[in-house]
Amino acid sequence: MGRHGRALSGRGYSGIGIDRDRNAIAKARALAGGPSYVNRDIRDYRPESSAFDVAIIMSQSFGYFDPTTNRDVLGRLAAGLREGGRIILDLWSPAFFAAHQGEREFKVPSGAV
Repeated sequence: MGRHGRALSGRGYSGIGIDRDRNAIAKARALAGGPSYVNRDIRDYRPESSAFDVAIIMSQSFGYFDPTTNRDVLGRLAAGLREGGRIILDLWSPAFFAAHQGEREFKVPSGAV
């Protein structure tokens, strides 16, 4: 989150990093520069109108809620966009996610686990 926010900020975009994981927020803030960061569940976030240029939901972190909640989250993010702003979703297809849920790969010095 931090490196992406910093890169976008360096190109003139404004944004707010949101994560309910305090450690993720701390790491993003430690990178210095970029957007402000908020420790909050996205379901509870209520942006001001025209608060940012882009909303990026990264790392397959969208779609875990029921359809109504998913629509509400997207609607609130859309309301926070400035004119011409965009919402970008980084997602796997539901079929891929269902087929691979729980699989993990870790890189270690001798290869991958």
